[in-house]
Amino acid sequence: MRKTVLVILMVLGLLLSACSSDPGPDLSAYKLPFDIEVIRADMIGWAKELGDEDTPAPELDETLTTWNASYEKSVPASESLQGQDLYDALKNMVLYHSPDRMTETRGGPIERFNIFVIENNGTYNIYFLY
Repeated sequence: MRKTVLVILMVLGLLLSACSSDPGPDLSAYKLPFDIEVIRADMIGWAKELGDEDTPAPELDETLTTWNASYEKSVPASESLQGQDLYDALKNMVLYHSPDRMTETRGGPIERFNIFVIENNGTYNIYFLY
């Protein structure tokens, strides 16, 4: 009896989550052909939300390039990485630079950032620069 109730509750939970009114993010920009301006705008928005009560969010500085800034790695937007996987990879790349994480690894939060994109025949390398 107890197992039956648990199974019913699990099924109801799955049904409710499948019928959720929140459809999630619009991923059309994250699929070929990529709308890199929408992707970049999303990433800038995520970065501007990195601040908290103690630490202000970093400022967008479009003068930062791969030649004069630091970065960990790029994320490739390509045929093999698109849709939800690309969205998740880019969001994780931005969240990696949170004030707490950067304080642990760099001794303090970042103050400036840029989302830098290098295009190559319809694919893109996307960088979070700081």
